[in-house]
Amino acid sequence: MIDTGGSHYIGAFDSGVPGGSYYIQIFRQLGTAPADGDTLVSSRQILWTGSGELTATKILANPAVMDKVTGQIDYYDDDGQTILFTVTPCDTEASLIRMVD
Repeated sequence: MIDTGGSHYIGAFDSGVPGGSYYIQIFRQLGTAPADGDTLVSSRQILWTGSGELTATKILANPAVMDKVTGQIDYYDDDGQTILFTVTPCDTEASLIRMVD
């Protein structure tokens, strides 16, 4: 945790935390130091990429590149180099016909 002054603390993910789905909790510090009795203010699930939180804004604001042959889509991070995740479609002849021109 990083002390930001007053009764607010900010937690940070260590650089070694792998990408995945994590549940975070935010507490209001009641005393001079964090304690088990602090009040829970909020909690939520986040998708961690290994270097930052994956949000809808990040997905929509950054490039996505689709391979025309396989249909695989790579979604990139802010740097335009790091692939955040890849979607590979699973299709059948009955549901989708893909043609390459």
